[in-house]
Amino acid sequence: MRATALNIQRWMWIDLIGFDNTAPDYAVNALFRKAGFVPQAVSLLLQNPDFVHTHDGIDSDLPLPADCCSYGSHPFNETRKRQAWTQRQLKGLVDELRRRHVAAYVSVFDSSPDCTWLDTHPEIRYVKNTGERSKGLFFLKRFRDGSTYEDFFVRQLLRVMRDYGFDGYHMADGFCPPRLPLCAGDFSDDMVEQFLGATEITLPSGMPDRCEDRPEAVSRRADWVWREHRAEWIGFHARRHAAFCRRLVREIHAAGSMIVANTVWTKDPLETLYRYGVDIRAYAEAGLDGFIAEAGAAALETIGNREAVAGDPLIHSFMAAALLTKACVGLTPLLWLNGVQDIHEQWNALRHAPTCLEREILHMSSLYLWSGKHRPSRCVSGPLVCLADNLRRTEWAWLNRLWRLGFASRPNRLLGLTLVCSRRDLDRHLDDFIRSRRWPAHRLAHRLLALGAPILAVADPADLGTVRGAIVVFHPHLMSPQDLALVLAHRNGPILLIDAPCAAIADASVSFEDDGQPEPLACAAYGVSAETVPGVCSSPASATPANDPLAQDPASWLEALPCQPVSEGFLRRCADLLIAAARAPRVTRGREGVLVLGTGTERVTRLLVSNDNLGRAYPRIEMGRAIAEGCVRSEFPCMPLFMESDTAFSVMVPGRGITVVDVTTRRSQTKAT
Repeated sequence: MRATALNIQRWMWIDLIGFDNTAPDYAVNALFRKAGFVPQAVSLLLQNPDFVHTHDGIDSDLPLPADCCSYGSHPFNETRKRQAWTQRQLKGLVDELRRRHVAAYVSVFDSSPDCTWLDTHPEIRYVKNTGERSKGLFFLKRFRDGSTYEDFFVRQLLRVMRDYGFDGYHMADGFCPPRLPLCAGDFSDDMVEQFLGATEITLPSGMPDRCEDRPEAVSRRADWVWREHRAEWIGFHARRHAAFCRRLVREIHAAGSMIVANTVWTKDPLETLYRYGVDIRAYAEAGLDGFIAEAGAAALETIGNREAVAGDPLIHSFMAAALLTKACVGLTPLLWLNGVQDIHEQWNALRHAPTCLEREILHMSSLYLWSGKHRPSRCVSGPLVCLADNLRRTEWAWLNRLWRLGFASRPNRLLGLTLVCSRRDLDRHLDDFIRSRRWPAHRLAHRLLALGAPILAVADPADLGTVRGAIVVFHPHLMSPQDLALVLAHRNGPILLIDAPCAAIADASVSFEDDGQPEPLACAAYGVSAETVPGVCSSPASATPANDPLAQDPASWLEALPCQPVSEGFLRRCADLLIAAARAPRVTRGREGVLVLGTGTERVTRLLVSNDNLGRAYPRIEMGRAIAEGCVRSEFPCMPLFMESDTAFSVMVPGRGITVVDVTTRRSQTKAT
């Protein structure tokens, strides 16, 4: 992935309705002129997997299925009606993109209403835990003759990429991420047979190994697998998915092409592994050329917020997921799926939730990784615009302005907390979650961000030598002794730990437990004064109870996993402790629903002040240093900051939105915060 002068990648995900097969250049130039830039890559969303399944060379007059010509076969957008494209015309479009040095990627889903190939191969469809067959295919299955779908798909995909001249393959919905979670499928005779053969587990007496024609028997067998052999079922799928990815990467790279993959349904690495059997570490190790983080917070705000914990906007969940994902994939490039609009799915964040979209862009571009260098690097390299076919010139200009604002700065200091975690610990976190249903790191980070804790970076324990400021670790008892020793040796700022009480480490300057909970968490801190942390307040638990470690998991990725309860009072006290430890600009009035993240150089501090409330917020922000000048860089830049003192100001933040403020402080005068 090459970068521009702005050090930003800008990709487009677009269906063919975004182009014009009657124009000499297929309207490529018109699209780029309207967008105001030439993207590094364009992923053509062709949706129908029959584009790959039935490919047998290019016939100049052979028409493509309707859902290859527009996602979901929708008949028109604001620019044009859906056109009937031929194979020759698609080849011409790919050639035109490549002529302009734009990498052309192909992407298809696992199913579509117009997919007829699956009707002749129903054995490749998912078999759900209810015994029903789904509409989509599961790519780890075998045909009736014993050959694998994997062999067939890879062979066909390579032919497609060669014949059309695609530069890369974008592995998307149904392939990565898989369509169904492991608790819901696939429980076919084929997959259960593969599982038993790979693990040497045997079915209990009286449970049939061949029962696809009896839904009740399939359901009983599925329940046994998920309840009695959950860890083995997850591990089996993780190995199978990793092998599939390695095969794709090896053969696509051998053909001189590239491969990128979506992350899994907006999830962090632990939930990705637990719910879908995808080990994101193995995908990175396989040599993927990049990941696309599914993180459409603004888009999902417009269609419902079922995944949110305690009603928090989803942006905090996706920020936490991006940090943890980057910790697992390391230096493999990570873009994020910038969900802008989708006619087929009937949402438009640009027009229905612009403040949410602005907040998403500026927050996702302001998360950092410490990787052993003295200057932190951004977690994400830029946006993949989804979908790019129906945007007005003014809308593109608005997006470009926000991308420039988010990516142009190169800070050398971070005013907040660094989350320390190791990709080496993921398996232990998985085992712990299966056993205890204790809150995982992602949910803790999600809720603490929503309560104002400025967590804006991630680091591996091995890279702590370059980290400046406070660090936070969730469940340190799952770390190796060597990594825990590195954490406790941190001398460049306070150390905060949240864990089970039995794992608490002695001699902390501050420590407290979540009193009254059946399996309480505890918080411990080093290098923070106890006087800075308010006492715990009484508050109900803020999680779906899951006293049964084998509680039923939801089938939809939009719904949160059941976990042990954690009280809101404990979380608020943890957030207060993290805010105090960060020693960063903080909100001293109007804090509810407000998050402040700061970066900067020696004297100029950039603050991202976001607001979860539906109405405007006017927080008072204490800098702790005398302010020389300040200005708003986002909307309403003409309005001056309202100075409350020589070290504090207040500013307007729109509902569910964000305000960016640059503050210059004086060198000679410093006040305690």
